[in-house]
Amino acid sequence: MAKMTKGMSVIVLILILSAIGLFFLNNRRQKEDLKMMPAPVVLQKPVMGTLSRNIRLTGITESRSTVTVLPRINGLLNKITVSMGDEVKTGQVLALVDDEVYRLTLNQAQAALSGAEATYKRIETLYKSNSAPPQSYDEALASYEAARAQFSMAALHLKWCEIRSPIDGTVLDTHREEGALISPEVPLLTIADLNNPELNIDVPEEYYGRFRDHGLSMHIVTRIPALENEEFSSRVRQVAPWIAPKSKTFQLQLDVDDPEKLIRPGMFAAVLIELELLEETAILEWKTLDADGGLWYLDNDNLPRRMEYEPLIQGEEGFQAPEGMEDLSFILEGQHFLTEGHELRILEK
Repeated sequence: MAKMTKGMSVIVLILILSAIGLFFLNNRRQKEDLKMMPAPVVLQKPVMGTLSRNIRLTGITESRSTVTVLPRINGLLNKITVSMGDEVKTGQVLALVDDEVYRLTLNQAQAALSGAEATYKRIETLYKSNSAPPQSYDEALASYEAARAQFSMAALHLKWCEIRSPIDGTVLDTHREEGALISPEVPLLTIADLNNPELNIDVPEEYYGRFRDHGLSMHIVTRIPALENEEFSSRVRQVAPWIAPKSKTFQLQLDVDDPEKLIRPGMFAAVLIELELLEETAILEWKTLDADGGLWYLDNDNLPRRMEYEPLIQGEEGFQAPEGMEDLSFILEGQHFLTEGHELRILEK
């Protein structure tokens, strides 16, 4: 009985090994058959057209003029006359500081000035008639000028109790509340001119010469994702005259046209800059490049060959075909599992 069981086990093992062998044999034959089958591909010949060479950069929108308003005196903040989002004009009153102490100081300075002026005029009359020594005249004049300076300072402090806007713009934020004690070191409001948004973006060093020589004439489009990807025409205002040694970039300042005042400081922006425009050039679609950056084309025997290719001139619509290969056919679809010399079956695009 034990011998029969052992014999059956051997037979089962032989059957299993045979099945595995047949599986691998069939699989190998299928792979060989696939290699022998023509590979279905779609071809494309370069199309003559206009190709723009672009670079894409990003940045954060800013206001060309942003001012933090600081009080020029110490005191109690009686009233803030504007709110966040209000548009203001240059010279408009933004806040009022309690002026009681400053009015009293001005009255004292006025009284002191009146007394010093009277004394000076009296001594001056005596001095001109040789009835007062020069020292008395000099002392009276100095006291009068000091009193006049004190009065001017007191008047200026009282004037500063009205805090006014230094620019035309929009109130971005208020930093203090009514009833708070303020001083020249503490920001009160932030105001920005939203009529002229700008972008400061970092550009790789390799493009410096082109921007220096042609930046003012470049076609630039700024897209704002927060505004449903709305596009805004932009232009170069200034190219930085130096390269940052660590990042190897230079700063580019862009003015953004925003007639409807939609852009706000702090928005993320995607910038498309047209570096070069080539007309009547041979263009291939991006799909002709395989996953490893290779380009497949047909040789004189209509067999597929692969070449490493890094497009130098490229745009959204495609890239410039290799020089001297403008009349060849390139594989647009089906190139990902090819081997060189594989027989092809051409499909319609």
